Amino acid sequence: MTHHVKSPRSFTLLLLFILSCVALLPAQQVPAQAAALPAPAAAPQQLPALFGIEMHSATNGWIVGNYRTILHWNGRYWRQIPTPDHVGAVYDVSILNATDAWAIAGEGQGDVVLRWNGSSWQPIGLPPHTADLLTIDMLSPTLGWIGGYGGPYTWNGVLWAKDADVFEVYASAALSPTDVWMGGRSLYRYNGTTWTFYDNKGVHSQDMMFSSPTDGWIVGGAITFCYQGDCIYEGATGHWDGNSWVRVAMENPTGVSLHGVWSSTTSGTWAVGGRSASGIILRWTGSAWSEIPVPAGVGTLSDIAMVSATDGWAVGFNGKILRWNGSQWNLWTYAIEQTYIPLTAGE
Repeated sequence: MTHHVKSPRSFTLLLLFILSCVALLPAQQVPAQAAALPAPAAAPQQLPALFGIEMHSATNGWIVGNYRTILHWNGRYWRQIPTPDHVGAVYDVSILNATDAWAIAGEGQGDVVLRWNGSSWQPIGLPPHTADLLTIDMLSPTLGWIGGYGGPYTWNGVLWAKDADVFEVYASAALSPTDVWMGGRSLYRYNGTTWTFYDNKGVHSQDMMFSSPTDGWIVGGAITFCYQGDCIYEGATGHWDGNSWVRVAMENPTGVSLHGVWSSTTSGTWAVGGRSASGIILRWTGSAWSEIPVPAGVGTLSDIAMVSATDGWAVGFNGKILRWNGSQWNLWTYAIEQTYIPLTAGE
């Protein structure tokens, strides 16, 4: 089965996230048939910008963000899961199954890899001096990759080891042990032995995803103008056809920043980001990108994950969670100032 992966996050964008995020809490818009939710917490809990989301199934998904945020979806509601005390922001997550998920996070002395064992998140040791790691993709409990401003590093089931000197990668996609991609200002592909440079057609990728080895997407930005080291970007996307990358035009890219992408044969191809601090969602029609309406008040979106053609999720810098019902995107978080899920909420 093709391994679908999600991994955005440049460090520059993380700064933007923190500057633009507001204090929000995970609340839930409960379908009529859903069971009762846990009782509200006694006091508000500050929750952050949400950096990433991955859905393994309709009843198993994870959202990560700053302020030690890791939220779990059980099919009824999002629940905040405790993290080790030293963890700060959580940048990316990769799911193998219900009892095995992995995340990359920052801590006081650098970065840390966290592993979910079905009941708690536990730290996994990293080599000394690893920092600014932003993306993680696991193929199995004994094989996976992390990357960022340093790396990539490979997991062999026992430890993380430096794999190559490929720098400034913000996104990764592991399709198989002999087909792994990493992207940022450049693109690199691993064949099981070596990393090879690929032309990214000017797309500085913030996220990438493949529905198959011959169908993949990158989203991010392209430089339109630079002066004395300061550059202006516009939204940009690229498509992989199995042989080469091709730049795919957007109808109105000016002022757009793209941060997340999803692509599969069952739920289609989607991209999320922002325009002038407002959220933007694009859907690929097969020949062009079409903009899909976003609820009012939603800021820049950071990531997207689809469960099916009629069920999907998107998360944003300002703590917003959106859900797709097959025809439109709706806010999942509502009455945030009144409804809170306590850390001790049971499943």
